[in-house]
Amino acid sequence: MAIDFEQEVIGIANMVKPHDAQISDDTIALSIEVALEVDERYGLGSDHQLDYHNGEHGLDVARCVTILNNIIYPYVPPRYQPQLFDLGLLGGVGNDYEQELGPGANEAATGAYLVAKVQAQGSSEINNPDFRDRLYDGIQATVIEKDEDGRIIQPNIREGSQDPFRWSLPTGDVNGVAIEGSARMFKDATRLCFEEYGNPTLDQIYDFLISQAGFLRDRVDDEQVRADMAHFFPLEVDQVYADMTKAFHGNIISAYALAKALDRHRELKGAVGLAVKGASLLDRSLLGDRIGRAVHTAAEALA
Repeated sequence: MAIDFEQEVIGIANMVKPHDAQISDDTIALSIEVALEVDERYGLGSDHQLDYHNGEHGLDVARCVTILNNIIYPYVPPRYQPQLFDLGLLGGVGNDYEQELGPGANEAATGAYLVAKVQAQGSSEINNPDFRDRLYDGIQATVIEKDEDGRIIQPNIREGSQDPFRWSLPTGDVNGVAIEGSARMFKDATRLCFEEYGNPTLDQIYDFLISQAGFLRDRVDDEQVRADMAHFFPLEVDQVYADMTKAFHGNIISAYALAKALDRHRELKGAVGLAVKGASLLDRSLLGDRIGRAVHTAAEALA
């Protein structure tokens, strides 16, 4: 099913909650344009099709960053509040524009591309040095690496300024499961599995889903999470952490429990297999949702 990028971007813009914040029409128009360009590069039927890092993922990131910005806004210093949501929308949809150069180089090229897109807007209210610098720096904070234990880390997140956008963009990029729950886990894990393996076997898909328990355990490590928050919110870290826990703890627990259930109850592989069976190139973008529904139904029957 084709995505209506204009409708999706406008929907995200309408998620902004603070009464004194809004996303400009210039940002909305540019974000639609950027989202379409990302999907043209990596979406279905493109020359370099990617199952995960495509235009839909950009929408997912922008939505998550907007959710995070709504929560942190009361703690954001006044100097960083202007255009925070504009940055989140544009940076979110465009954060993976370049995917072929490798970690670091991808983000540098993406940041340069987004800055050039903003500059091309001429008299647009977002075309100012502060916005362009914040946008570029936020993109650099999304660099992802793996440590010696294979855990995903973001080495740049505490480098540079204390602009909270440099926290919300990379956090929204890799923590979609915690922010949006188990449905997002099945969607993201399935797409990442296809992107990594090309045409994965049922065993590879199933093992990838089980691995999400470890991913969640590593990503919500209290020491790391608090240290990142403390860099940007040194005086309010306890309250920000409490607000995040209130908003997302239930999602984390439910997603983790389902991933562990897949490991404990290997008979659930049959439900996954039925969902996967017959999935074609055209409809596999919806496969994660199909697997999630099948696992939920089968797990409830086991309870």
